[in-house]
Amino acid sequence: MDTYKEKIKLAVVAPPFSGHLYPILELVLPLLKEKDKYDICVYTGFQKEEVIKKLGFSVKVLLSDKPTAFEKISDTDRQTNPLIAYKQFKENMGLMPEVIKEIEAFFTENKPDIVLADFIAVPVGFVCKKFNIPWITSIPTPFAIENKTTTPAYVGGLYPRNNFFFKLRDKLARGLVRNFKN
Repeated sequence: MDTYKEKIKLAVVAPPFSGHLYPILELVLPLLKEKDKYDICVYTGFQKEEVIKKLGFSVKVLLSDKPTAFEKISDTDRQTNPLIAYKQFKENMGLMPEVIKEIEAFFTENKPDIVLADFIAVPVGFVCKKFNIPWITSIPTPFAIENKTTTPAYVGGLYPRNNFFFKLRDKLARGLVRNFKN
């Protein structure tokens, strides 16, 4: 029988969006059955606090003084386009200093042994590096991973075809996505 002298402190960090938060919670949900081994705390936005508590995790709310900060950026009243995506990106960058400061405060108070962070939770990487905390990045969907030969996922709705014009279309679309990300 394994006995642990100290629990492993695991910090799980993800934005309060279902497509990012729920997949990462699925990864750590089985660890709740081993409460003698793991002390798990989830760091996310206010809108998901209740559901996380109902699952049995402890939670720390990021930007608690701005309970809809994340959703105000992500929820648009129009279909997304590159200009809207760029505006969202800039607004997210504007939140970073405050989010970094809060994560630093949380991790100073209760330093985790390891951090599991959603790939979009960029501030966590800076904090982990500063505090010398090992961390793992998760990616909830393979669609966010770029490909080299077929239709890029971000262009959406384009059906892959096997002729010169469609291959050219896909190559141009991959270039567009790559340049937009840079």
